[in-house]
Amino acid sequence: MNKTVLLIFFAIVGISTVSFAEQKTKDGVTFTINQINATAVGAFYIARGFSLEEIEPYSETCVYTTTLKNNNEIDTIHYLRKNWFATKDGISYPIRTNDYWLEATKANPSAWIAFRLAQMPEEQVYEPKGDWNQGMLSVDLPLGSSFDITVVWDVKGKHHELTIEGINCVK
Repeated sequence: MNKTVLLIFFAIVGISTVSFAEQKTKDGVTFTINQINATAVGAFYIARGFSLEEIEPYSETCVYTTTLKNNNEIDTIHYLRKNWFATKDGISYPIRTNDYWLEATKANPSAWIAFRLAQMPEEQVYEPKGDWNQGMLSVDLPLGSSFDITVVWDVKGKHHELTIEGINCVK
């Protein structure tokens, strides 16, 4: 059995064994975060054209599926993902951008398109009454870390943020 087949097998077996989703609502916005284990991340992207070596820098960080939903009744919300951050031991860590990962992974163009489409958008506007989106993101901390994550958005230029504390990044 080759290495790719084994990775896909272990990803399927281990996909639901990492952690439970964390969710918080504030100011009419709901954010959900759920870790994806490193093997599942690697298998997902190998199936989309990456080599194991290309995707390993990404898969060996804390990778999550996330959902952001605007439940406001009237107002749209706007965010820039580059303004989101993780905090560990009082130090802020960025949520890595697509440009960062393009440089770090040196992916071929078709694999890169698949990567970009699976990520939480870099910038988004959500309409009121339930508009939402989901995608992956990487907190550039090593597996085994514990941190808080802060999501930032604005409504008509007014700053809002939501923090989920005690996110565990399981090895």
